Amino acid sequence: MLPVNLTAHPTANYTELAMRGLFAFLALLAIFEISPSAAQEMTEPQRDIYQTALRVDGWLTEDMHKEFWAAVPKSVRSNAQAWTSRLEAATRTAFHFQSETWKSARLSIQAKTPVKTASYESTKQETLREMAKISSSPNIRAQVEVGARHADEIIIAAATGKPFTSTRGPLYVTEELIENMLTGLKGSQHRLAQLINPVWTAQLQNQERRET
Repeated sequence: MLPVNLTAHPTANYTELAMRGLFAFLALLAIFEISPSAAQEMTEPQRDIYQTALRVDGWLTEDMHKEFWAAVPKSVRSNAQAWTSRLEAATRTAFHFQSETWKSARLSIQAKTPVKTASYESTKQETLREMAKISSSPNIRAQVEVGARHADEIIIAAATGKPFTSTRGPLYVTEELIENMLTGLKGSQHRLAQLINPVWTAQLQNQERRET
């Protein structure tokens, strides 16, 4: 996978690019949160592994996979298939929405005015509905809504050439950034599929390498 070149805009924070995994990350937190036991929350190492797998330049090793699942509560491991299915359903629309966000940004750069793909608004609303289904937490819902607003702001930034103001500083939305983000989403989906599968599957890793 190609790294994002930020040399043209050194003030952009590379870590902030992981925001495209916001909805998927919140979905995982929500699924742990609604479980009966308060102990079913991710540990800090689990969060680190999850976020690393979702980064544009992310990676996932078999050892990371083992560490992640070793910390998964027994009640979840005993019904891993159902847990995996719930997470996949919750994140599928999130990845689609993020893809539509960056495609809209590309159109906006070309038109020099905010342009949204035909699926942008519908996938955004679908993502918000999916998150509402799996979590009643006002905090998580609020964070998802902020993420949706940030997507709108990214499109505006692409159209105007002005930086998107992130929590870590200005982020310039360029065509190079967009292409790397779209490519990165494919890698993130493969790594997520591997991570939430309790059985390590080298085939998924090989598929990712062929596509990046």
